[in-house]
Amino acid sequence: MFKPEQRIVVYDFETTGFVATKDQPIEICAKSIELDGSTKLFHCLVAKSPQFTDVFDKPLPEKITEITGITDQMLIDSGIRYEDAMSDFFDFLDLHSGTQPYLVGHNAVKFDIQFLTEGNRRMNRKPLPVIAGWDTAGYYKAKGLNIRRDTNETILRWHLRALNAYAKGFFFKLTLCCENAGIKNQGAHRADADVEMTFQLFLHQYGEYTSQNLLTQYLNQQNEKTTDQQDGSANDSNDHAAPQDDQKGIAAEVAEVKREDVQADA
Repeated sequence: MFKPEQRIVVYDFETTGFVATKDQPIEICAKSIELDGSTKLFHCLVAKSPQFTDVFDKPLPEKITEITGITDQMLIDSGIRYEDAMSDFFDFLDLHSGTQPYLVGHNAVKFDIQFLTEGNRRMNRKPLPVIAGWDTAGYYKAKGLNIRRDTNETILRWHLRALNAYAKGFFFKLTLCCENAGIKNQGAHRADADVEMTFQLFLHQYGEYTSQNLLTQYLNQQNEKTTDQQDGSANDSNDHAAPQDDQKGIAAEVAEVKREDVQADA
């Protein structure tokens, strides 16, 4: 389960295909909710890499461009080296810190984690730690099929078991899950939009699962601490005040999500 002393990182890969050992990421995005309640963003396009011989000298599949809007020219103009992208992303995640982040994704246990693991292998980094987190697709399917979490089963293993369960005609696309939760579509299948929608869906699901809105309480508490610290810093010296947008805590975003839920229920 999530612990209040953990950072929360919502992440998403857009890729050339579905096989992590052959296909490569072409866009990576993540949103980190820090311990002080502030947020940090990571985003990059990734240039084609000769490491991936199956896709390096081939144009992006038309279906991928159709789904994501990403073109080969975009990767040429704005993509960074695969090695630099993964190195920067692993630095952002900081998985080997004393308190590793709580990773959140949509269908991540079946997809994104595979690309994360493959990237770790290709970069010759030390083995990944056991990852704790939440899969919004897994929770949605577990709830829809009434698949209950077993005693001592981790959240991600529960979500993976749900995703692996056969259910003909059961769909769990991000846009559908968000629609059923009353969350607005922000333009799915670009990594940054998917991350924002997944983040809001996570808040909705976690509060529903705990029945106590523990995550919201944690975020509000952290934001109050941040506000107190900012007020103290402002009293000491106005010369070091950061721009308001840079200091925005997460409580306002939580409140916005809750308002949307109320409107949807109405």
